[in-house]
Amino acid sequence: MADLACGAAGPALLAAAAGRQVTAVDISELALGMLGAEAGRRGLEHLVTLVHGDLARWRPAPGSHALVLCTGWWERAVFGVAAAAVAPGGLLGWEALTAEARRARPGLPPDWCLGPDEPAALLPAGFTAADQHDVPGHRGLMRRLLLARRTPPASRLGYR
Repeated sequence: MADLACGAAGPALLAAAAGRQVTAVDISELALGMLGAEAGRRGLEHLVTLVHGDLARWRPAPGSHALVLCTGWWERAVFGVAAAAVAPGGLLGWEALTAEARRARPGLPPDWCLGPDEPAALLPAGFTAADQHDVPGHRGLMRRLLLARRTPPASRLGYR
């Protein structure tokens, strides 16, 4: 699993507690330090790889993660890179603010917000959106959730 803009805890620790290898990527050294310390307290440090870096420069191997997850952050270019990192049959989960959130917070930069039908409209070929819906967030900031699956290879579907 890759947890993008992971912050100090959350999904990375849950996945590691379930025995999954996790790559946690964040630009904040403080957040990664807190995540690493908590993973250590829980005896999970061997399952969590901390990556300090800007997601705009993050380049994982194609098809390298069964799950790529990003919550609370949006950048169109990173979405494409993240989708490429999903293994065949794997999942891409994303949560970000919608343009509607700018009504509640007018100073919010438009680039931080999803446009109409995004991110599902930006899924590359070979992905199917299983679900995309909006939910009210903290202080009335609307958020959109996406879960998409990358099509597994034909041989895994029973075709020849």
